[in-house]
Amino acid sequence: FFKQKTAYEMDMRLIYTEVVTEGIDLMLHKCGNYVIKKMYEHCPMSFRRGMTNTMVGNVLLLAQNVNGCRVLQSAIEFSNDDAHLATVLSKELSDHIDTCACDSNATHVLQKCLTSMSCKNSLFIAEALEHFDVLSLAKHQYGCHLLQRCIATCSGARSSTTVTASTEQFVSRIDHISSILVKQFEELAFNRHGNFVLQYVLEHGSERQQKESYAHVLENVVRYSMHKFASHLVEQCLKKSTFDDNATLIENILKQELHTAESGVSEQEHALRPAIVCMMRDPYANFVVQKVFDFCSLEQRSRVYEVVTEHSQYLKKSTYARHILLRIEQQMQ
Repeated sequence: FFKQKTAYEMDMRLIYTEVVTEGIDLMLHKCGNYVIKKMYEHCPMSFRRGMTNTMVGNVLLLAQNVNGCRVLQSAIEFSNDDAHLATVLSKELSDHIDTCACDSNATHVLQKCLTSMSCKNSLFIAEALEHFDVLSLAKHQYGCHLLQRCIATCSGARSSTTVTASTEQFVSRIDHISSILVKQFEELAFNRHGNFVLQYVLEHGSERQQKESYAHVLENVVRYSMHKFASHLVEQCLKKSTFDDNATLIENILKQELHTAESGVSEQEHALRPAIVCMMRDPYANFVVQKVFDFCSLEQRSRVYEVVTEHSQYLKKSTYARHILLRIEQQMQ
């Protein structure tokens, strides 16, 4: 066993020597990067730090490269929150967080920092984001994912039993960013990427942010439900809110009426129908209605059944409403 162990260590050192010599070229190579990743996974900490040293001066290049970003993610994952690696990353990426956040490869490196490193070592990301236009970032196809990860990480740090000064700083900065986003709720709600960031605020934000977000949805519940992207927020509210909050939200839907456009009828004569009936015929709101059935009270469900029965002929004309009608018929049997 001792001979095997010694042979293994000698082989590992030989490989390590070659790896350090080739350095960046191997990390950027489509095949060579896998060798580096395995080295980070299995070699001792001293070797890991040696490989990290070869990255110095080229971290941004690696982060934005499809192969290099994988090496960096492995380095972050298997370096056990190493302060040396954190220092290298912070020094070379702090001034480029906005660029990295919007890069298809580098954004994964930053997200890995947030999931695998302590708040102390990933604080440089939160500090840098405070100085950028987070609204534009939330509407970016890659930047939105970084903000989502920041908000989720902040939630975990907020509920942690071990709170350090660095943790408090991290939470404070991300909470500030989340508050900025909530103030732009309407704009983000209708954005294909921004709505996902708001969903994370609804689930992981502070109590105050969650209440403010819920208030926005409550006030605009029918309008949001009938939009491709904003409807996701109504569904998220129904899934994550308390029973009482859900009852209030559903009640707001049930009490509203909308004018419906019908062929052969002038605009002044458009029929006034219950909002939930119009929602059942809508390509997006019909999914909200299905969630309503999952979370409404028995009394509210009975009222929905009555409304649906009254407008059944109108609903049967809609492809979107038919499968909801079928579900209601099955539940009523």
